[in-house]
Amino acid sequence: MHIAEAIMQSLFGFAFFGSIDESWIPLLALPLIFGIPITAIVVDYLQKRNKNRVIERALERGVPIENLALDEPRRSRLPYRSGMVMLAVGIGVSIFGFALSHAIRLGGDPEWQVPRAMFGAGGAIVFLIGIALLINDRMNRDRFDNGKD
Repeated sequence: MHIAEAIMQSLFGFAFFGSIDESWIPLLALPLIFGIPITAIVVDYLQKRNKNRVIERALERGVPIENLALDEPRRSRLPYRSGMVMLAVGIGVSIFGFALSHAIRLGGDPEWQVPRAMFGAGGAIVFLIGIALLINDRMNRDRFDNGKD
């Protein structure tokens, strides 16, 4: 076993993957990939159905629909917040990759640069998305606080 595998098993608890045949991994990944969108669709359907039931009951009792608080009031969007969060996540992912590659290099594994490249690239992508969000908020600052910074 490589040192990278040992670190992944100790950090993330993936020890059970050692006993699974590699051909099963795509079959195990499919429910995870398709499960999230299916769950979102089902939850949205259930929320709409519940809202329709509330409207039906209100109409049966003669309550005007205008008096129902069906929609939650929308809060105002905080400018620059999403961009700053993305910047911080990108930096954190990159730092994690550098720390992991350093630990692997100290262990003597010749593949120590792989995590640095993977997490560094992922962190850079998230970081650049954060910069784009900050630029977008800066360009559209007229929507926030009537142009005041």
